[in-house]
Amino acid sequence: EITASYPAGVIGTTAENLQAAAEGEKMEWGTLYPNFAQVAEEEGFKDAARTFRMVAKVENYHERRYRKLLANIE
Repeated sequence: EITASYPAGVIGTTAENLQAAAEGEKMEWGTLYPNFAQVAEEEGFKDAARTFRMVAKVENYHERRYRKLLANIE
């Protein structure tokens, strides 16, 4: 049985939600996944580190995509 939930935060306007999503992606590609990669590298998990770096690149794309969508509605 899965009993965990994920806090979605406050649901705002479409623009507010896109802004929040972009900021979340920025944190992920700029801090979260690079830190994961560094730890994996230090612990000798080179394949995992490489995977985390690739995920960071995808998250960067997501941020740019959300910002373009935001620009479309402003």
